[in-house]
Order: sequence, then C-alpha cells, then structure tokens
Amino acid sequence: MCCSKYQFTTRHDAVTAWLTNTLRQCHMRVENEVAVEGKKRPADVLITRWSNGGPLAIDVTVTHPLAPGLGLNAQASKDVLLQKERNKIKKNLPICQRAHLSFVPFPLTTFGELSPVATKLSCLLKWWTCTPRCMAKTPPLSAINSTRASNLP
Repeated sequence: MCCSKYQFTTRHDAVTAWLTNTLRQCHMRVENEVAVEGKKRPADVLITRWSNGGPLAIDVTVTHPLAPGLGLNAQASKDVLLQKERNKIKKNLPICQRAHLSFVPFPLTTFGELSPVATKLSCLLKWWTCTPRCMAKTPPLSAINSTRASNLP
C-alpha cells in the first residue's frame, strides 16, 4: 500500500482546515501557513492569542502506519508517531521560541491515530468547543504540556 505526496498533502490540508474551522467556531483569530523566521513552517495553524496572551503555532504532520519498514505492527505505528512528535519539537520549538510563539506538534496517521500531544490538544478543543466556555479564557498551554523538550518521552 502506497500513498503519493499529493495524497499526504491533501490529508494534511484537511486536518489543517478542521483545526482552523474548530478554532474559529470559538471566535478565535486563526491564520494558516504563517511564515516564522522566513519559513512557512512550523505554523500550519497559528492561534494569534492563546492562554498566555501570545500566539500558538500548531504543526500538522501525517504519516501512514503501513509505510515501508513499519510492517503491520500497532506498536511500530505508535513509535513512529512519538518519533514524529519528538522530531517536530526538536526542529520547530527553537524557531518558535525565538519568535515568542508557543508550539504544539500535531502528528497523526492516515488511519486517524493521534500522537499523545495531538490527543491532548484534540480533547482540549473538544471540551472547549462543546461547553459554553468558548468566549471565556482560553485553556492554559500547560494542559497540553508539550512545549518543553524535557517533557519528551
């Protein structure tokens, strides 16, 4: 089973659109594909005002659990998601910190499995959009707890 670059881009863009629409339902100001230090990444989705009053960059990445080398192993799929999460944090957190942005990676598989940090962000968004708190104070980034490299597994 193989997926083309176009298919991954389409899936990535669909997840980005879902995040953007979900956040906008709560009247949050959201921008897409914002340049940070002259690069399009890491801000696939940028929330201009998050809990600390500053912006939050969300970087979406999609992987296929049946990609060559993974086999049909559920643990391998989880390991790949964790590795993607670590790589995104290692690569993009310093860029975001220099630009005074908070950062959250959002890795997921084409089957819909989310990394631990992406799961926390999704649950937080679900809670936030399904309650009358939409116009209230945004939840603290510590609820996601992914912005510190020392918190990596």
